[in-house]
Amino acid sequence: MSWQTYVDEHLMCEIEGHHLTSAAIIGHDGTVWAQSTAFPQVSAPLLVRSILIRSRPCVVGPPPIGSVAYG
Repeated sequence: MSWQTYVDEHLMCEIEGHHLTSAAIIGHDGTVWAQSTAFPQVSAPLLVRSILIRSRPCVVGPPPIGSVAYG
């Protein structure tokens, strides 16, 4: 199965009446491996920055997701 098939058939499918509006699988270097048609066009450096921001717990930063703050 390709990553595009995974996005199209698994991430974008409807589950109990709910579905994602867009989805993508992105490498650590910011390359987009697969994406839904509605996923916004974003530059690789911005994607890398977003990945790094969300991968490091921190004390000060954006509001927490669940009980862990990322920033």
